[in-house]
Amino acid sequence: MEKINGRVLKFGNNINTTIMAPSEVWGHAEIIKHTMTAIRPNFPKEVKPGDVIVAGTNWGLGSSRNEATRVFIELGIKAIVAESIARLYYRNCLAYGLPAVICNGVTKLFKEGDQMQLDISKGEIKNITTGEKLMSEPMPEFILTLLEKGGILPLIVEKNKQTSK
Repeated sequence: MEKINGRVLKFGNNINTTIMAPSEVWGHAEIIKHTMTAIRPNFPKEVKPGDVIVAGTNWGLGSSRNEATRVFIELGIKAIVAESIARLYYRNCLAYGLPAVICNGVTKLFKEGDQMQLDISKGEIKNITTGEKLMSEPMPEFILTLLEKGGILPLIVEKNKQTSK
């Protein structure tokens, strides 16, 4: 998998799935318009394709909302790197093909707007702005394959095509 480069959007601890995909709005397009606005009112207008989220602990806690992953993909977020990620949220990220990396110390390494280079196959997280870097656990080969295919559904479709020949 190639390296991911992007501008850092930084968040703190305990960002739950209701903040990411507000339950009080209906319809996917409306949810996107309100993503993260409870804590960052202009987030949907500020985010740019290629951005990377850096967060503290408990990113994605709460209920298992698929929308809370899908909105970031549709807004163009390329990866999420956090001190810790809720298990269900982490699994949803992988299922939809959104790289999610757990790395102790990542919030100290980056400020809002810094440029990140992420090599998930090696586990290397580099702050291009400062030159500092950290290592996380490299992703296993089967997870890299899952991410390269765009998630579980495209992988299953491809496997079914191969077995039906």
